[in-house]
Amino acid sequence: MYIENTIVLKGNWPDIWRFSSEIEHWVRWLPHYRQVDILETFDNGRKRRAYMSAWRDILPVNWSTIQTLVPNDQPAQARVLYNHIGGVTKGMEVIWSFEPLAEDYYRVKISHDWRPNWPIVGKVAAHLIQTQIVHDIASKTLTRVKQLAAQAQAETGTAKLSLAKAAL
Repeated sequence: MYIENTIVLKGNWPDIWRFSSEIEHWVRWLPHYRQVDILETFDNGRKRRAYMSAWRDILPVNWSTIQTLVPNDQPAQARVLYNHIGGVTKGMEVIWSFEPLAEDYYRVKISHDWRPNWPIVGKVAAHLIQTQIVHDIASKTLTRVKQLAAQAQAETGTAKLSLAKAAL
């Protein structure tokens, strides 16, 4: 089953990339994340095996993943990829993609593709897990990344203004 979450946000590209890819900070940045443990880093830091846990309301959700970073100065070519290797969503493929829209505006999309090989209940379970749990967590993640990017951009603007005033 395929599902996607999309949001339009405003911010500086380096901040958007940082908030989208630096999962080691997600517990601090994203209040619905309970735990992110980087278990192994390889391929010169572009791949990481991690254990992750988030809240879906009062329900804790846990999984293991391989994160692959595809950084690029051109946002349309940048990607954050995940391959869930453990937990109920084992086998799920996740792609974060970025589309520049206008100056400092981006469409960020998280797509999840998962086809569990569970006899009898596979399609129904995948549908329920994707629509009721995965979609909710991804929506909360994108909403918070949008807030963080806007806040970082505002702080950068305030700092530039303060420097300009100090130069006078």
